[in-house]
Amino acid sequence: MKNFKSILILMGLVFAGNASAKVYTYDFTEKISGSGPKEVSFATMLFDDDIGKFTLTISDQFSTLFHSTSAFVGALAFQYDGKGPYPAVTDVVEGGGVTKVTTSTKGSNDFDFRFVFGSRNNRLTSGETVSWFSEDYTRNIGSEHGRIKPFRIAGFDVENFDEGALRVQGLKSGKSGWYEMAEVTPVPEAQSYGMLLLGLVFMGFIARRRVGL
Repeated sequence: MKNFKSILILMGLVFAGNASAKVYTYDFTEKISGSGPKEVSFATMLFDDDIGKFTLTISDQFSTLFHSTSAFVGALAFQYDGKGPYPAVTDVVEGGGVTKVTTSTKGSNDFDFRFVFGSRNNRLTSGETVSWFSEDYTRNIGSEHGRIKPFRIAGFDVENFDEGALRVQGLKSGKSGWYEMAEVTPVPEAQSYGMLLLGLVFMGFIARRRVGL
């Protein structure tokens, strides 16, 4: 019975750890407006909802795919359902394709706000990656002295983002195009396989107990 309880506790800890965080993967393939190829796979984005970290990687073939050496990714726009102000950028990881990521309430089409990459002399283009951290809305909470103070929620709920799109700029004749964000079906990680193995061990243990009865 002691072994049975130990296995249950171990399984609970593993499942709890796995449920506490998730990394979402997105790609950008289908054009929804503007100029550029109708369908082209040119970027991948990872979002870690535990720490509010975005990592956007542009294909090495980006310039070739868009037939323009001047092409660059200018912004990532979202349709946002969260309460309060739009998320803010808190930090940009050094060594990426651009040194600056900002937010703007200037959306496009049906989008509400956008993350803007770089500046006039600092563009996000072929083979480059940029990572940044963002935070959700601010809530007012009472301090221990009864005063009201703002409290920033680390990370944010990915469910608040209904739709998203990347803007590709610098195309021929100064045109641009928007490409829809689509979630990629996740591939089971090593931790998931570990839970499966643990489950099989657990089932084997139960079977042995039944045989011994």
